[in-house]
Amino acid sequence: MSTDFDPYHRWLGIPPKHQPADHYRLLAIERFEDDPEVIADAAERQIAHVRRYALGPHQDISQRILNELAAAKVCLLNPDKKAEYDRKLREQVAPQDLPVPQVVPPSVSPLPPVVAPVGTRSEMPAIGVNGPGPVPVVTDRSRHPMRAGRARLPRSRRTQMSAVAVVGWAAGGGILLGLLAVVLWSLFSGRGVDDVAQAGRLKPSSGQSLAAEPTPEVKPDAKPAKSDTPAIRQAKPAEAPAEPKVGKEPAKPESAKTELEKTEPAAKASGQKDALYSSGVRPMDSAENAHLREQIDRFAEMGRAEESKLQKSVTGSPHEIENSIGMRFKLIPAREFLMGSPDGDSDAWPGEKPQHLVRITKPFYLGVTEVTQEQYERVMGQNPSYFKGDPERPVEMVSWEDAVAFCRKFSEQEGQTYRLPTEAEWEYACRARSQTKWSFGDDPAGLTEHAWFDRNSEGTTHPVAQKKPNAFGLYDVHGNVWEWCADWCGEKYYGESPQADPQGPAAGWGRVSRGGCWEDVASVCRASYRRRYAPGDCYGALGFRLVRECPASFP
Repeated sequence: MSTDFDPYHRWLGIPPKHQPADHYRLLAIERFEDDPEVIADAAERQIAHVRRYALGPHQDISQRILNELAAAKVCLLNPDKKAEYDRKLREQVAPQDLPVPQVVPPSVSPLPPVVAPVGTRSEMPAIGVNGPGPVPVVTDRSRHPMRAGRARLPRSRRTQMSAVAVVGWAAGGGILLGLLAVVLWSLFSGRGVDDVAQAGRLKPSSGQSLAAEPTPEVKPDAKPAKSDTPAIRQAKPAEAPAEPKVGKEPAKPESAKTELEKTEPAAKASGQKDALYSSGVRPMDSAENAHLREQIDRFAEMGRAEESKLQKSVTGSPHEIENSIGMRFKLIPAREFLMGSPDGDSDAWPGEKPQHLVRITKPFYLGVTEVTQEQYERVMGQNPSYFKGDPERPVEMVSWEDAVAFCRKFSEQEGQTYRLPTEAEWEYACRARSQTKWSFGDDPAGLTEHAWFDRNSEGTTHPVAQKKPNAFGLYDVHGNVWEWCADWCGEKYYGESPQADPQGPAAGWGRVSRGGCWEDVASVCRASYRRRYAPGDCYGALGFRLVRECPASFP
């Protein structure tokens, strides 16, 4: 490996003179960019680019840069942290990037640049940094400032009227002459100006409101006055609106009905009126909704019965166990649940739909926490994590292949079967009988008490079990690190998934990971959110949680 290899210049195009790079240079965006979508897209683009080098000879360097990019993303997407970072950055770049201006009076040839003595430079930052540029300072006392006396002020020139102004004045004069002619004509003809104006008012069109111009009251036996003016002869008196008839309006013949009028009665009868006016997916009608609700209630009753049966059959059996290296496991009962996101979820991605019924037919034990660095090192003899310092932090920098190797080796040591959870098992355990966006509800404000994510993680992982658990007693199912699942990822798999114990598609582009991590926003940490990575990918936010299978005699 070359000793002069510069990954920042080679991979990100940041020359040595701009190193160490600030967050904006790392993400290749304008300094002090305020649009969070621009920041997020730039971060994803840079992270995806650097991940290409994660499996090459510069693996350690690429991981360091990946974490720097992640830290930059977390900082710039947090309004408070961004404001503080921008303030410090402005203070840092102000003395470096602000040029000393050269004062050149009008019609004077430029002089050599004058260097201002210390203390005379303005403290105002330059344009593009935080406001207007510095105030010019003249330090050469042989150059006196120009005086603004009368002798120095330029005389105003006579303004020459433009062609547009001439036309305007002519038009105004023509209008005034026209009005004067109307007044004189009305006086000599014996009619008032108001009569002329009223006679010249035309009937409004059918698309306008007649209330805006009320017609004058006319006696029944009065005859309309004749006029010699052609314009008045063309005008017709306004017809009185016909009084509405009392009674039932005659039905339209079937041939005269519009398509909407033909389909609306049938739609009303079937409860699908809104579908006539919707350009999106057809909503469920009342019968379909009632059927789905009946299924949910039936499955809930079956789940309660199975749980009661399980409770009776395992009397004396532990609902929480601990193995030889201190891993704790909770017993997750068999049950059916709705997997994925409903159509009305505004945060949901297409890969989370359709929402479908899944039946977990066998109970299983699931780790109370993510696998920690201490536990991983005791089994594998090494700790690959980037964020070290506390052995209770979750292990990260492990690929899907590393996690499977851990399960295989640990199963041999313990004489038990350990494996990664299926995607269905993971979501079922995460939801813990809930059907909300997060295991605790639909309000993202509650995530701070249950997860480490971009708003509270400070750009790093944290020791496990520091936040509130879900209803099954599992910690960190939202945030901290992503958790590998056993399945291949299939974007359309939900539409063809078997109902009982789905194992994922037979092949795919990447393996599923769930739960979100310390650098993600709240919506990414939802129970139904899915992400995929190549089986060999590893970075400082990828970890895993173990399943321990129940004995075969278990109900």
